[in-house]
Amino acid sequence: MRGLLKLSILFAGLVLAACEPDASDSACTVTPIEETEALSTADIRRLAGPGFVDGSISTFSARGNRYWILPTVRFAKGTALVEHIFTKGPVHDIDAVKVGKWPEQELFGDAPGLKWITNTFEADDGVLAFVHSEYVLPGQYFGATVIGKDGKPRKLRGPGHSRISLAWYPKPDPENRAPKFQFLGHIIAPFDELRFDAWNVHGTPYAVHTIDDEAWFHVYFFDTPEQGLQGHLAVARAKVEDVLRAARNGEAARWQKYHQEGWTEGLGGRSRPLAEEHTIVHSDAAQSRNGRYFLANTFINDHKNSGKPSAIVLYGACDPVNLKEIARLRPISLPTKDANDRRNHGWQYLTIVDGDGTDNGTVGEELSFLVGYQYNKPERYVARMRYRVSEDCACESQ
Repeated sequence: MRGLLKLSILFAGLVLAACEPDASDSACTVTPIEETEALSTADIRRLAGPGFVDGSISTFSARGNRYWILPTVRFAKGTALVEHIFTKGPVHDIDAVKVGKWPEQELFGDAPGLKWITNTFEADDGVLAFVHSEYVLPGQYFGATVIGKDGKPRKLRGPGHSRISLAWYPKPDPENRAPKFQFLGHIIAPFDELRFDAWNVHGTPYAVHTIDDEAWFHVYFFDTPEQGLQGHLAVARAKVEDVLRAARNGEAARWQKYHQEGWTEGLGGRSRPLAEEHTIVHSDAAQSRNGRYFLANTFINDHKNSGKPSAIVLYGACDPVNLKEIARLRPISLPTKDANDRRNHGWQYLTIVDGDGTDNGTVGEELSFLVGYQYNKPERYVARMRYRVSEDCACESQ
């Protein structure tokens, strides 16, 4: 990947005040500006070898450099191997330098399950990593044989039981010493998770919202229903100050899910659906400096035989809870399977970055995505998409 256009995007600070809408949601629109290739198929093969990108790309800065974390997975002899590739480069050349590739065991030590870093938050003294964890319950692992409810043995379906976790990377310097993340523990589990043989909690887009001068993380995920089988988009929160203080002490702070108009439920509690449609929450969120929140999920066209094309589903709101769909970006219809009888996919694994590459940066006049296009695996490429945000997306601060 070379010769791509450098993005010139205006951004401001990270944390916003509470706000109310100043325009109807239907008036808030985004217009495409440019689409380029951030990582080609050849780039991905050069970086990952037989593996493929299997999560949203994360980023952090250290010693004046911009680093990128590409979570990948490869399969060997019936085993799934999760590896994280670290690269260095500006936002228009994210793979300028390959720093290294580390298996998850080397990053996290003996923490249980399979773990993908899927988002980051930069503090003055370290990086807080949001982690998608799978096979988290005792005795679960990829390819394990379990006894079903009928008493017969069968292969455990992926991803086993999954949760959202946190890890802490103090004083990052990946070029001079191997990165080490202290696994802090789980912060979100699906409601009544044992009711399901396997559940993908997705994750981990987050936004930061300020209430009465206190900043709160809001992380989005895919939760189980109180009844039935159809899951839903949900959100949980915790104070930024509490989360960072606990992380420095090697612990995970307590988070609360939003349910029945309040933050009343803990780790595996119930949650209120934020949207009616089932979208894929392996994605990212951002805050606009004019008061609006954006959450960009993805949708695969063959899901639930919907007949809708694969697309990026963009939600917006003047607070992190009351989300409304604004647009379906870059829709594309694909056959269910390719010529080799493998499933086709649409857009997957999205990251929102600002002009200097900061993840979850505050967006001004533009939104900029890094998003994978999985026509089939391995991933064909990672695109960079730029969209102009209309002035009618503004929210009026209280």
